[in-house]
Amino acid sequence: MNRHLHIAVLHTGWIRHELSKWLLWTAQNERRLPFSIQHYGGDPDGVPCASNRNRIRRDRPAGSDLIMIDSDVFPPLDLVDIALLGLDIVVCPTPIWRSNRPGNPVITNAKLLDGTAQPLPVGQKVVVEIEAGGSSTVYIANWVLDHPEMRGAFRFIYDDDGVMIRTEDHEFCRQARACGFYVHMALGYPCSHYKEVDLVAVFDAIRGGANV
Repeated sequence: MNRHLHIAVLHTGWIRHELSKWLLWTAQNERRLPFSIQHYGGDPDGVPCASNRNRIRRDRPAGSDLIMIDSDVFPPLDLVDIALLGLDIVVCPTPIWRSNRPGNPVITNAKLLDGTAQPLPVGQKVVVEIEAGGSSTVYIANWVLDHPEMRGAFRFIYDDDGVMIRTEDHEFCRQARACGFYVHMALGYPCSHYKEVDLVAVFDAIRGGANV
């Protein structure tokens, strides 16, 4: 197989030890295609995250596919499978905490084709097309990355008051779809996502606002 996969870990000075273990396991066990691993962050080009992602696209080994993983994510051991699906962009389901959603504070990082964020059957070995997805763990094929209109495509979009209305990963997906590429979510590859949360907020969300 004449391909190369570049695994890029985005960080701000630290990564979860679970992710470190996954990287070591992959380095020792993955034999299906040649790959490289590199950490990106802790320098002026590493912030904001849109700069880091664009830098990774630019500086990755020439012609390589890409898997980007954020430092607070723990992917499944068989994550590299998503690089073998032959798809343009593959997002892995990663839970996101939204404390302003009482009753359902945890959502999936996917925007469906109808523009909603409805629950998906995470865990099933199926792949579904989506409009956009978060890039906590994402595969991007080299033909997408090398398309001239995808240069600098990771961009925060702001309204006239300077308030963000679209994140850099959703803008990347929007631009990719405008170029004729497809965005999919591989539901069988859920990733753990470690965040600090207020357990009272969790209790209130579960109990519908009841006090402890």
